[in-house]
Amino acid sequence: MKPAAKGADRLPALLGKLDAWLHQHRARFAKGLLPGATPDQLAALQSALGQPLPDELRAWLAWHNGQSPDVAGAFVRSSHLLSAEQIANVKKELDARPSPDWDSGWIPLLDDDNDNYVCLDTRQPGIPVRECWRGKGQHAVVAESLTAWVERFVAAVEKGAYVEDPERGEFYPKGREA
Repeated sequence: MKPAAKGADRLPALLGKLDAWLHQHRARFAKGLLPGATPDQLAALQSALGQPLPDELRAWLAWHNGQSPDVAGAFVRSSHLLSAEQIANVKKELDARPSPDWDSGWIPLLDDDNDNYVCLDTRQPGIPVRECWRGKGQHAVVAESLTAWVERFVAAVEKGAYVEDPERGEFYPKGREA
């Protein structure tokens, strides 16, 4: 296994808090979340990636293995949660087409269907989270780990700092809607 990122042991509790918040405040979206990944699904992803899964990725996918395409709504902004199978497929596709917008050490977690991703950067210590935007030469590290990213997101939603677009189900920080 990849070394645990700083605070990775806190991730399941944070995801539990987020789940409770989603069920209370975004019930329609929460209904579309799929059950957690099975050990077989995680093993298949690890095999497809050809490397041990980071502990935080295991915890993330054990929480919810993606979301149903039949339920409208984005997890954050216009991005959807990827399942273990989708992660393997998207990564394989991105790794196969050389691009300055992609690094083979990145593992996508969220996809906005426009070739923009939120990824784990497995080449960096602590496995930081990057936002990878199509056409951008630089892809910013937005958190030092997935745990830190989720922690900030949970704090923000609990403070009411995000708003859901009732028509499209996108979920943006207040004042920065689509």
